[in-house]
Order: sequence, then structure tokens, then C-alpha cells
Amino acid sequence: MEETRIVDEKNITERDLHFYYNREERLNKASERVRALYEDMPKRKFSLFSSLTDSKPKAAMFISIIVMCLMMLFITKFLPDTGSDLSGNAVSIHVMRYNGSSFVVLKKTAAAKDPWTGIVDVITSNPDSDDAGILSRQIVFTSLETEEFRWSIPLEAKELRFFLQAGAGTAAIRVKSE
Repeated sequence: MEETRIVDEKNITERDLHFYYNREERLNKASERVRALYEDMPKRKFSLFSSLTDSKPKAAMFISIIVMCLMMLFITKFLPDTGSDLSGNAVSIHVMRYNGSSFVVLKKTAAAKDPWTGIVDVITSNPDSDDAGILSRQIVFTSLETEEFRWSIPLEAKELRFFLQAGAGTAAIRVKSE
């Protein structure tokens, strides 16, 4: 004979109570991941790529990071580096080709509190040609805030490399000519 307990003062027994929680029904309505926790399925091995792309927001974020990295690589690799810092001076170079010659415009702007003033050695080379040789020139930076130097080179090249030396500071600038 089954024992019945009185649950409250109205003489309701446990047999009369209806419990609404049913584990099987709850697991049937649960997601696949929750069901996998209760089953004896082998656990997935950790995979970095699948953990980064297992949902749509994660995949979108992963793809946007990859696209931004590729853009930065493209910008740094394929766009010309026309400016540099040389002993406290910001230096930019612009080259134009015309009629067998290249015209160089070097702009100097004081970027530090005490920038270099004095002789600057400028060495120019053509990376496209082995027989062009190396051309050198000296210019003088003064204490003015901005200066512009212009000269011509007796060769017409698509790209030129400039090596600048001012005191102990050096800079290498690669410029594509127009």
C-alpha cells in the first residue's frame, strides 16, 4: 500500500498533484547543443577557425578583420612612400618626368622643437635600371619652418629611390614619378 501524505490542510495528496516539469519534453524542445550535453556524444575538438565563424556575427567580424588587414597591407606595400622624418624635419619628395629628365621637388617642414640645420646629402638611384648609376647632391636646411628645393635629374624613370643623410639621421624614400 502506497503511503499518501497530506500536502496542505485541504487533504490534497501527492497523487493528486500534477507536476509540470518533464525532462524528456524539455529536452525535445531544447536546442541541439543542449541535447548534446545530455547525450553521450564525443566532444568536439577545439578548432580556431570554426570558433571564429560558428555564427553569423562572428563570421562577419572575422571577414571584416581580414579585409581591413588586406587593405592595410595593400596601402603599405603598393602606395609610394613619399615622406619621411629626417633628424626632426618632415621631408616629402615629388618627382615629375618630362622630355627625358626627371624634376625633383623636396619639401622640408620642421617637425621637432630643434630640427637639423645644415648640409644634407641626397643620393638618388634608379631601381629599374642597373646602368643608371647613382646621383648625389647636397642641399642645406636652414632654420626656416618650411623650405622647398628643386632640381632636375638627367634620366627619366618610373620610380626613384632617395637616400638622405643629415648628421646622424638617415631616411630612405621611394617615389613613383608622374
